[in-house]
Amino acid sequence: MLTDAGWHRPEMEWGCATYTNLAAQVAHPRDLVAPGKLAPADAAVAASAVHRYETGHVIPLDTSTSRDSK
Repeated sequence: MLTDAGWHRPEMEWGCATYTNLAAQVAHPRDLVAPGKLAPADAAVAASAVHRYETGHVIPLDTSTSRDSK
């Protein structure tokens, strides 16, 4: 097992760039080992989204910020 500043890396050889990119994306490395618990879902928001979908009142994406807009 490799170590880096006290952190244990997996035994697979991913390379420095992979570890650097992963580190840049993770705010708290301990979350990779033991993720925090999720908060309860907001049932009202979820039910509202399902209702809009079922009734055909889906809110369209904002085309000024959506990457795949045409």
